[in-house]
This record gives sequence, C-alpha cells and structure tokens, in this order.
Amino acid sequence: MALINTLGHDLRSPLTAVRGAATLLIQGLDEIPRDKQVHLLEIIDLRVLQMSDRIEDILAICHLDAGDLSVFMEPVRAESIVTRSVDPDHPQCEGPVEVTELPAGLVVEADLERATQVLRALIANAQRFSPDGAPVEIAVEPAADTVSFVVADRGPGLEPAERAAAFQRLWHGARGGPGLGLYLARGAARVMGGDVAYEPRDGGGSRFFFTLNRHE
Repeated sequence: MALINTLGHDLRSPLTAVRGAATLLIQGLDEIPRDKQVHLLEIIDLRVLQMSDRIEDILAICHLDAGDLSVFMEPVRAESIVTRSVDPDHPQCEGPVEVTELPAGLVVEADLERATQVLRALIANAQRFSPDGAPVEIAVEPAADTVSFVVADRGPGLEPAERAAAFQRLWHGARGGPGLGLYLARGAARVMGGDVAYEPRDGGGSRFFFTLNRHE
C-alpha cells in the first residue's frame, strides 16, 4: 500500500500539468498563438515521459522485491552509460550536470538500460538536494577489476545515522522524501554484479559510487 501511495503522489503533479495544458488547448485552440500551442504540447510530452519513467521505476522495484529483476548482461562502453544518463532533454534531468572525468575505452559488464536507470536515479537524487544552480558532477574512475561512476553534489549530505537507512525501500530522511531512487539504484546495481555506495564529500555534499565489473 505504501508503494501505491508513493506512486500516486509522484504521478499527481505531472498529471495535473498534463490536464492543465490539455484543457487550455481544448478551450482556446482558436485563440492561442502557434508558439503557445507548441509550448503546451511540449509540456504534455515532457510530463508524460516523466510519468512513464516513474512507472518503469516502480515496476523495477516490484521485480526487485520479488527477486526476479531481469538483466541482459553484455560488454557496454562506460561512455555510453554516461551519455545516455546526462541527456539534458531527458525528463529526469532537472538541473545542470557536468562530466568532469571520462577516460576513453572503458568497457564494463552491464545491462545498458538498467545501468542507465541506476545512474539517472543517482543524478536525480543529487539534483533534488543540490543548491539552485549548483551542478551535479559525474566522474568515471577505473580500478583494476571495476569501474565506478561517481555522482557528486553540494547538497546537505547524509548524517552518519542515515547512511545505511537511505538505501531502504520508502525511507524517509530528515529532509523528507521516500528513498525509492536509492533503493532501486543499489538493488539494480547488485543484480548486475555491482553495487552503489555513499561517502561524504570534502567541503560538503555527497558522493555516490555506482560500481560495475570491468569487461575482460
């Protein structure tokens, strides 16, 4: 029931925007200038994509809970995961993102769709708590057997007592908000043989590490 309540809460805002834009178009189509019509249609398109992504996340969480989340593992370029995840036109991207380090030629074992879902969830979480205008920074850090996708922000970070609980399903922290994104990110990463971890950032903020195995 809690998961259904969360889904209803998350869909209410984009549904309201869709209905508002559609109502304006229906009631005033003949009077609305062409550029305004296009803008309203863009709002509808964006909000529908947001709802679709949120539903996909909820479905993935249901499969995680059931222990049957499917993945298609294959060699994937780390650059492809980053490029797909930081697309400024994607509805989950709601703030500035900077890729600060992306070594060429890194290949990991992953499901490209799931890996993108994980990294987007971490970026969305970072943007949610970042100060206005402060970019979320993405760095890719290779090790001997793994590659870490590091998402860094300048938000308030997690208190020591929150750091384990933040990855629990429907966690509510001191600053509010259910922890669906982090729960999904860690669960999907582990299904792919990787993991998601947290550390406080020097100077304030958070660093989340999404780690995958390197392709031999």
